[in-house]
Amino acid sequence: MLKGAFHGWRGVLLTAVAGAFLVGGGLAAAVVSQQDYEGVRDIIRTEPGGVRLPGQLRCRVAEAAPRPVDSPRGAVSVASLRQGEVVALASDGSLWRGDPTSGLAPWEQRPDVGGLGVGAPSLVLADALRRDVLVVGSAGVAALDGSTGEELSRQPLPAGSEVVGAAATNRVLFLVTSDGGLLESRWAYRRLDALEPVELRDVPAVRRVIASRDGERLLAVTDGPLVRVAVATGGGQAVPVGDVVPAATLTQAHDGLVYLADGERLRVLDLNERWVTGRLSGPVDGWTTPVAALAGVPEGLLAVDGEGALTLAPYPVCNREELTRLGEGGPTP
Repeated sequence: MLKGAFHGWRGVLLTAVAGAFLVGGGLAAAVVSQQDYEGVRDIIRTEPGGVRLPGQLRCRVAEAAPRPVDSPRGAVSVASLRQGEVVALASDGSLWRGDPTSGLAPWEQRPDVGGLGVGAPSLVLADALRRDVLVVGSAGVAALDGSTGEELSRQPLPAGSEVVGAAATNRVLFLVTSDGGLLESRWAYRRLDALEPVELRDVPAVRRVIASRDGERLLAVTDGPLVRVAVATGGGQAVPVGDVVPAATLTQAHDGLVYLADGERLRVLDLNERWVTGRLSGPVDGWTTPVAALAGVPEGLLAVDGEGALTLAPYPVCNREELTRLGEGGPTP
């Protein structure tokens, strides 16, 4: 009888009706599932850890006094490399390198960046592995082999772009532009791809960034709150540690803490593993060194002051262990 029902024109008609029903039902289910997925995605992006942690992170300078580092006059930027070495960029375009405890000397393999074609240099940074050096100028960015100084790759900046900050993961180089946007260049096989704008969601104008060690997220100082940015999607989530946190420079140290400086004010940020919450200290008690640039090295904080002199300061002492002992869910570095 079932065979007779689908025989001839009647069968064709019934088959068409059944097919339309099935297709329509499938589409409706897909729409509903997509709506559910969107809702779940928003929850995943905004819910976990998105609350302010109890307790106050308090930090003070260590008893040991900061000491000057023998280094170039007029340093403008500094980056931490492997094995405790650092590289510094001077205002005259020269690159200096060495151990901050014994002093820096001109980098013999790369005495200056005048031949790189990147314009007037303004920033130096290391990639996530601290293996290679990236130099940013007014016209472009160049990647140098951290051992030999050999130029590995170079890319021009988009017309009209002015770079004020940078961060590098093991896959992507991010540049912060003066208009509050981000540019990215894929960093693969030690080669830079063309710089392209990054599409950001729920992120105010960006002023400074650092990248997590696994390369999955950025921490952005913005015109509003501190924001965690997912590298894969460009989605932003405010880190609930304060409404506005001004910082002219920031760095992540070897102990996992983030240090933010604005003039003579230094603050310490203790983030949890996924960077969705944490605790932010007030200005570090006793800190008086003006800071224009920062780098974290095993021995402490390497600070460039407003006149371009380098100072090595011991890391501040904070009450992280006390917060953990009190059962207040101390963040994991």
